[in-house]
Amino acid sequence: MEAQKSFWAMGKRQQESFLAETTHEAIARTQALGQATCHKDEKGLYFLAPTGEKRYVIARKYKGRRRSVKGMDIWANNTLV
Repeated sequence: MEAQKSFWAMGKRQQESFLAETTHEAIARTQALGQATCHKDEKGLYFLAPTGEKRYVIARKYKGRRRSVKGMDIWANNTLV
């Protein structure tokens, strides 16, 4: 096993590989606890449930009083949640 290196002592490719690996591990641990993780694709930002269901976040700007948390509505299967 290779001795641990400082992140800053690693080359760019090693840093990218390290970050990708630890990100995948963190996502797997979070979903193993039954919690959703946040991702983005061509359709926009979404929460990915451990069951594989995607809940897209639709950002809206409201005039006057806000009707949602921080101006965002969460949609699941084209239905407002």
